[in-house]
Amino acid sequence: MKLLHTITFLLLTCVVFAQDYHYSQQYAIPMMLNPALTGYTSCDGRVSAQYRNQWASVSDAFQTTSAAYEHKVFQNNQIVNGFAGVGLTLFNDQSGSGYLRQTSAALSAAYHFFLNDDNQFISIGGQFGVGQQAVSGPFTYDAQFTGQTFSYALPSGEAPLSANKLYFDGGAGISYTLLNSLMTLNLGASMFHLNEPDVSLVEGELSLLPRRVTLHGNIEFPVNQDISIIGRMAYQRQSNFRLTNIGGFVKINLSAGRQPIFRTNDSFIYAGLMYRWDDAAVAMLKLQFGQIGFGASYDFTTSEFTAASKAQGGFELGLTYDFGECGGTGQSCPLF
Repeated sequence: MKLLHTITFLLLTCVVFAQDYHYSQQYAIPMMLNPALTGYTSCDGRVSAQYRNQWASVSDAFQTTSAAYEHKVFQNNQIVNGFAGVGLTLFNDQSGSGYLRQTSAALSAAYHFFLNDDNQFISIGGQFGVGQQAVSGPFTYDAQFTGQTFSYALPSGEAPLSANKLYFDGGAGISYTLLNSLMTLNLGASMFHLNEPDVSLVEGELSLLPRRVTLHGNIEFPVNQDISIIGRMAYQRQSNFRLTNIGGFVKINLSAGRQPIFRTNDSFIYAGLMYRWDDAAVAMLKLQFGQIGFGASYDFTTSEFTAASKAQGGFELGLTYDFGECGGTGQSCPLF
């Protein structure tokens, strides 16, 4: 069992150092997709939480948790041609046993500049934070195997590991939004780990976290007052790793022409499918009751990892609460 844990740890180290986490509900916390989306909400602000359990059937599977707070500023200032947003994100990713853990906290800020009116704007944003890589042990190695068991008294022959590694991190992004009677369109690009921080836990070794580039798009076409069709894509590249998500949703207005549900006229249901290229098919569902939203998704593994995962993928939950006055600036934002 200890040998299995050692092998698992080494594999997890390679994966985490090579590329970042990923969520299927990428718009649940927009700041983590693109800092330029900070404050991009129809209300005064938003509180969000997200949880993902990846490959639960595999020993020491990944568990990822995030939380965020964001708030608009300057939205009623006549001097400012637009509005701004500020936010905070908290993130934790770890193997199921807790052997390897990544934690971070980041501040984000964005400015949304109106091009002609409040239905078309350019957004620019930045992010700065601190992260920590941490590992718990103790671990055993081949050199400590006596033939029958492992002995911690024997030298491992390996370079010593640090218990944790602190580092600073930064990112930036830009996006474009268009709103009219025909469609709602948002396109953006972002880059994370601008400074390529050193995240190595091996003393004397350098391991830089590569920059991650993200391109994303979201478009919504209203069919009638009850139904809209949404198309979505996101592409991420980090060193030699690429991740492509593409799919669509049906958005059904539960309140149009009816009595308000839960004291609101803004109740919707979203249902759709996403495909993560050469990896998984994702079924998604979200319920939006006024300012409270609850999303759930499940990844069906389609890659060669199906045998190891026993065809089990990733289960994910998202919760959002939009607070304050809503609809003041006219923009509409992707919800999950």
